[in-house]
Amino acid sequence: MKNITLKAQKIEKGNAREIRKDLKIPCIIYGKDFENQCIAIEYQDFVKTFSAAGYSTIVDIELDKKKIPVLIHDIQKDPVLNEFTHVDFQAIKEDKEIHTHIPVHLEGESDAVKLLHGILIHNKESLEIKCLPKNLISEVRVDVSIIKDFHTTITVADLNMPETVFVYDAPEAVIASVSAPKGMKEDDKEEETTEGEGEGEAKAE
Repeated sequence: MKNITLKAQKIEKGNAREIRKDLKIPCIIYGKDFENQCIAIEYQDFVKTFSAAGYSTIVDIELDKKKIPVLIHDIQKDPVLNEFTHVDFQAIKEDKEIHTHIPVHLEGESDAVKLLHGILIHNKESLEIKCLPKNLISEVRVDVSIIKDFHTTITVADLNMPETVFVYDAPEAVIASVSAPKGMKEDDKEEETTEGEGEGEAKAE
């Protein structure tokens, strides 16, 4: 799969306002053993790229007919207009590990929600990881259908992560869980859980 490419042009510091008037975003590329480079990119090009890549997908910055592999490291937005005003790109090297965050997406349907009317809680929406660029994964998808009651949780330790990716988050950190409906007492939770299991067994039969 090819990296997304963003065309850029070199700029001088101090003229950010003029660049934004020209419907472009002032940016900076930096990294270890990399000389900081101020650039400008087309506003709409970045909007499309950020929507597709987020913070966890490698993007190629095309500058002076050369491509610089980067990660989107930080963005700034106008608090009133909610428009991008500045972007920081982190330059990466193939033989150097990347330290970043990747999103965690939940999928599937939990019986604790469907049958017991519980509330699904997305406890951790991203993971802090380290890996070589070639081993970078853009996201983690978690199937919540294994949560059958209010006592079951999915933790970092339950994730099937590649051996080539180191996860900083504690193994016991909870990714997803289901809480009981508001106002339900502890005895009611046990009763609902038992009934839910019974319904599942009856359907299986």
